[in-house]
Amino acid sequence: MTTPITNFTHTKKTLSAGTALYASEAIPAGAPIIIIPRPLVAVPDSPRLGDTCSECFRSLQEEGEDGKEEKEDDGLKLRACTGCKIVKYCGKKCQSAAWKHHHKLECPIFSRLYPNVLPNTVRMVVQLLLRQKTGMLPEADFSAFMKLEHHLDEFQRKDEEREKQTQNTWENIQLMSRAALEYSGSKEPRGMVESMTARILINTLTLVTPTYTPLGLATDPLPSLLNHSCAPNAVVSFSGPVLSVRSLIPIPKGSEITISYIDITEQPEVRISELRARYFFTCSCPECKNGTTLGQADEIGLSEGANRSGPASPQTKIDNQATLDLQEAGKASSADAAAACLDKALNPYRRRGSSTTTSNNRDPHPYPPYRQPLPHIIEKHILFNLAMGKFEHAFQYAAFTYFNIDSIFFPSQYHPLRVVHAWRLCRLALQVGAQRAERGAERGAKPSSEQEVDDNKDNNNNNTNTLMKFHTPNNPSPDPHPLHLIPPTIDLKLIIRNLLSEIIRTVDRSLGSESRFAETVRRAERDVLLSEPGLGYQSSKDEERTATEQKEMMRCLREWCFGVLA
Repeated sequence: MTTPITNFTHTKKTLSAGTALYASEAIPAGAPIIIIPRPLVAVPDSPRLGDTCSECFRSLQEEGEDGKEEKEDDGLKLRACTGCKIVKYCGKKCQSAAWKHHHKLECPIFSRLYPNVLPNTVRMVVQLLLRQKTGMLPEADFSAFMKLEHHLDEFQRKDEEREKQTQNTWENIQLMSRAALEYSGSKEPRGMVESMTARILINTLTLVTPTYTPLGLATDPLPSLLNHSCAPNAVVSFSGPVLSVRSLIPIPKGSEITISYIDITEQPEVRISELRARYFFTCSCPECKNGTTLGQADEIGLSEGANRSGPASPQTKIDNQATLDLQEAGKASSADAAAACLDKALNPYRRRGSSTTTSNNRDPHPYPPYRQPLPHIIEKHILFNLAMGKFEHAFQYAAFTYFNIDSIFFPSQYHPLRVVHAWRLCRLALQVGAQRAERGAERGAKPSSEQEVDDNKDNNNNNTNTLMKFHTPNNPSPDPHPLHLIPPTIDLKLIIRNLLSEIIRTVDRSLGSESRFAETVRRAERDVLLSEPGLGYQSSKDEERTATEQKEMMRCLREWCFGVLA
């Protein structure tokens, strides 16, 4: 555990939730609460070992959720450790730092196992045991870790419902603990190692890229004390190895600081079940007591006679089938099959959702765009269209998320995911505009500067392509016959200008001014303004006039994006 750079918290015992963290002073919205240079232990997931630096956690697919943008153009070159060939590093500095910190202890073990790789939880326990055995882990850090909750008694109780939802069973804990003992050569009692494994399972955070693509697992004693709420006042983010906890709303001095352990956009019964299965407590926050999700009552379920203890309602059956269709899309062997599954999942909501945009034949209980599983379905459509190079389609779905989902899911303007999604929409607008310009050039006609973004081929600054262009995994050619979904009345330049202004205004208070994401956004803004002169303001009057135009253009975009449910 590295000493925090920032820590505006103090601990206090609670009657129902153990030790918790409280604000030691009044904290404004968007402010850092805890900043830790590096968690006690953090490892990439096994599938990410090949594309992620195991020290600084830069990834070749750092923008993976948005189309897997490769970073080789930025100069990131990963090289495997010559000893174990398992972990990779982006340079000698990272390799040397990791070797001194822990890798020299685990490298011989990984080498013997190559090409097989230990599961991430086992690698975390092995690393802790090796560092503790050799004196490389300070006793205070190990002691703080061992004071965390482990719930061994609960793990040992047979629970069929829990075992349906998670693989964190007592049998698996025993298997992982035996492996950790064997490979580390530790002489610690088996019971102690089992408690360490349980602590890892209970107290880990998801290690993510700056755009929240999952990379692996991380744990640290201090943020592990943060309790859960379905209406949290803080959020965890990572910028490489730097772990940050930032406020979403103003937090008065002496108030408890909470984060979300799970997807809080799910319906109350789903959240309660998952929390009970994974963390062994029944959530009693106001959201769960009131049966609401992010302050919204489930009008659909109530209107159709949903009974949490009785038979599933008709809408619940539709939701369950859509969830199964999403799972099938992920298993599909071809793009056509995946597209068919995604369309099948969305179709029931198209019928219900379209009624929210028309005054005639309005459904008496229109389906809210923010009610799950519709947001999950929309997100899958975004990712699929990005992977297929269908950027105009992806732009429409991303705009729908931006206007109709994010404001409900992330009411704080400083929520990192709200800013990240605005960034995605901005990049898509720029990409679509560039494709339009290319098509216009191919036809021998220069596109209108009022309606399309000029790719400015005479400009020598190519950084915009690196920072803002989407790439697919194998970089296939974009769809040669796009549907031209975006009407000519939508001015992409105004959209880009509006989004960039919003992102620049909020990024420092959402992910931190020193974060990689903030640096990328500021660099991209400079590059975009250089390569697209029409995006800058010429005067204060121009700025005022354009602000009005931007507002009107965003209104047009909001109306158009509902076409995904037509």
